[in-house]
Amino acid sequence: MQILKMNFLKFIKHIFFFFLTFLLGAQTTCAKTKLVLPQNVISFSTDNYRNEQNQNFNNLKKEVQPNIGFLFRKFSEEKSKFEVSEGVSFHNQHKFSESLCWNLVNAGSRWLDDLESLLGPGSKTKIQGWLNEGLDAGKVKLSFANTSNKTNLFNKLDNAKSIQHQRVLTNDLDNIPGVNSGQYISNSVDNVTQNITKTANNKQFILKPYQAETFQKNASLINRADIEIIEDLNNGIQLVKVKPGTKLYRVYDGYQQGVNTLPKGNYWTFEKPSSISEVIGGSAVQPEWNSMIKYIEIEVPSQGIYVWRGKAAKQPLSNNENITNYFLQGGTEQLIFDINQNAISIPSITNSITKTPW
Repeated sequence: MQILKMNFLKFIKHIFFFFLTFLLGAQTTCAKTKLVLPQNVISFSTDNYRNEQNQNFNNLKKEVQPNIGFLFRKFSEEKSKFEVSEGVSFHNQHKFSESLCWNLVNAGSRWLDDLESLLGPGSKTKIQGWLNEGLDAGKVKLSFANTSNKTNLFNKLDNAKSIQHQRVLTNDLDNIPGVNSGQYISNSVDNVTQNITKTANNKQFILKPYQAETFQKNASLINRADIEIIEDLNNGIQLVKVKPGTKLYRVYDGYQQGVNTLPKGNYWTFEKPSSISEVIGGSAVQPEWNSMIKYIEIEVPSQGIYVWRGKAAKQPLSNNENITNYFLQGGTEQLIFDINQNAISIPSITNSITKTPW
């Protein structure tokens, strides 16, 4: 009985050490992946632990107890070395990243310093202001790098109508609202080679060839209750009388009350545009023509207004820059309203002048 009891205890002892050794072996088996650190940084592997555990397993039959304390001491030493190395590596990486960022910041602004040495004092501040307003720094930098006349480019940017015009000058075309990519193919009225003169209400109304070209050829025009057709030219253009009380709109650079002429151009629309994309794209207004910062609303007086009506034709993105792969689609109804031919004072029929919402 005593012998049986001793054999049972001996069996339990075997089971205990077998289970403990199995746990240690499983831990190292799951940690097969070696940590590989940069050169001159301490690295270690847990493969040696598995070898020791395998040896312990083989010696289990001989009832030799594995040196578990040594294993834990060894593991703790190696872990401490790794943590120290990892800390040094992180510190060095942080110092490198901080230095790299500082160098990039300096390099990023150095081109402005170089430009100022060529363009003169104050040019850097002015360019930085444009960048703060939304110009793409990379496009601006590249444009100055590619031009042989940096002073001319700077002056163009300084005198540009708006940021959209500046984007044309710096070839940042994809960021201009309402612009289409692709080859410009004209769809303009092309059969007006001399002035067309029509008489209505004892007045003469003249359409010039360059004005006719801004209309889409053979455009289909909808019926409107607020107009009376005086004559259809059968090419997409009509002379119409706009009835009293109708509201018309124009987006442009600005307007000063008391002056009875508008600054540049006589183009109006029936609808008030809600976005700059509608003006540039729908009405085909080149950014170099107009700053588009305000719109004016007028109300047609009792005698009516006589205008040339049609749809805006496609336009190239710029008449002054060599841009061939972008254009303005057009398609919005437009009116050519000559205040002199109508003998109307704009201030007398102005309802409001408002800053555009974009």
